[in-house]
Amino acid sequence: MRKLKPTRPSWIDAELDALRAGPQIQSFEALGRAENLLSGVAAAHLSSDELQYALRLAASGCQSAGRWLDGLQFARRLIDLAQREHNPAAKIAPLAITSNIHSFLRNYHLALRAAREAVDIAEAMRLDEDRVKLLQALGTLYSRLEMRERAVGIYERAAALSSEKQQLASVRAGALNNLAGEYRALGRTDEAAATIALAAQVADECNATQLTAHVLHTRAEIHAATGNLGEALEDTAL
Repeated sequence: MRKLKPTRPSWIDAELDALRAGPQIQSFEALGRAENLLSGVAAAHLSSDELQYALRLAASGCQSAGRWLDGLQFARRLIDLAQREHNPAAKIAPLAITSNIHSFLRNYHLALRAAREAVDIAEAMRLDEDRVKLLQALGTLYSRLEMRERAVGIYERAAALSSEKQQLASVRAGALNNLAGEYRALGRTDEAAATIALAAQVADECNATQLTAHVLHTRAEIHAATGNLGEALEDTAL
């Protein structure tokens, strides 16, 4: 006699509907709903896509809430699920979360390993937007470790790749800003000045107001490094 599949409780659909209807930015309410779906017998009633969705929300929510170990566990479950489903693209988000958490905890060797794996997947699958953002994060890790030359190479790749797509203009401005900062730290002030000028132009063209503030800060540091204190003060006053 064939065993009947258990009926899915209606509250599971209600929770999923509430999550999908909620704001995209992470909230404690969304985290609570995701954890509710992943606890007890509820997870057994979720489809693969629904389970990935709940795990992704839980991992990112725990990261935002500072629940580092829980975030790492949810991210690990999502990576394992993606591995079983032969879906490498689904590993990118939890690898990025894993890298961010380990970076905050100063486990930089683990952060770098996760970040590099995510970049490799994005490159292999030609996911250019993911690739550029992941390269930015990887460059930041090298910068924190004061591995300046490596950071420069990563930011140069990010800037070159993002220049090919107009929708990545703000990402390109960010990469150029970071690249200029690394040039300054290496004493390559001419390259820093030229790069930050291009970053300011790109940020202005794509109306990236918040990014413009970061660009002005970096430009002020470059002016200060070259002895142009008056111009540095002007930028900090804007």
